[in-house]
Amino acid sequence: MRKFIWIVAGLLVVALIFLWGGGATVKLAPIAGKWIHHSHQDQDWTYEFTSDKAVRFTLDNQRKKWSITDIRPRGSIIEIDIDELLGLGAKQNSTIKVEILGEDTIFVSSGLHPGMVFEKVN
Repeated sequence: MRKFIWIVAGLLVVALIFLWGGGATVKLAPIAGKWIHHSHQDQDWTYEFTSDKAVRFTLDNQRKKWSITDIRPRGSIIEIDIDELLGLGAKQNSTIKVEILGEDTIFVSSGLHPGMVFEKVN
């Protein structure tokens, strides 16, 4: 009986970690990972979608991390509201719009840049 109680308690702890702050990507699962766009001006633009809580953005050596305030998946398009004003979005938040073009290709637009094609980094 004691062993059973320890097993149940362990399973509850694991479930709580996943539910509250495990950082797992759920809504952003289709675009999880790192994506890059090589511009004609020899710049590397990258987005990293590692969880449903934050987005990492890099332009060459400039890095930024934003907290996600809302995620709206709509078919092949995912709208991601972040906590910093970039020029788009409702309620003074900014929106990053991601369209899934293929398994290793997405189209991203935001207040920082017009729409650009990004490829998955393996």
